[in-house]
Amino acid sequence: MEAFSDGVIAIVITIMVLKLDIPAQPTVKALLDKAPIAIYYAMSYAYIGTYWLNHHQLISKITTVGGKLLWKNLFWLFCLSFIPFTTEFMGRYPFNPLATFVYGIVLLLSAVSYFAIQNEIVHWQGPESAIAKQIGRDIKGKVTLGMYVLAVCLAFFFPKISAVLYFISPLFWIIPDMRLKNIDEGTY
Repeated sequence: MEAFSDGVIAIVITIMVLKLDIPAQPTVKALLDKAPIAIYYAMSYAYIGTYWLNHHQLISKITTVGGKLLWKNLFWLFCLSFIPFTTEFMGRYPFNPLATFVYGIVLLLSAVSYFAIQNEIVHWQGPESAIAKQIGRDIKGKVTLGMYVLAVCLAFFFPKISAVLYFISPLFWIIPDMRLKNIDEGTY
């Protein structure tokens, strides 16, 4: 599961970078015209990178996987696979309500599906397991989900506020989830 996830994530990042167009002219103005796409690329790269780091940290704590976890992981990867499209959409049409909404829906679904992976592992390990105790109430995850919901709801009315929320939320995850650092038990 980990190797497949790593491969899909690598492909998603590759597709995303291939979407970056070279400016039509070698001028500062032409380069600045590409700035929105570059900014959303960097932001999306931060999302995917932090997901990869935290997924790796989480998955390294289990030794076997079951069908439910595989399906939840596959859905999470499916959601991530839309990030190149939504990144380009936002970059070409910055602060457009529809582009902002679609970008947020993909981020929200990615977060919900990652939360489902985490919950499946905790469920399998049990509420008294080391991993369950380490994850705890997952305030950081729930705050992030709330930010996505709020941003999606505001997208058609205040797309700039939504964009700011999209920019802020990966900052919570730049440092990998240290709660999982010292867990030595577990099979799934």
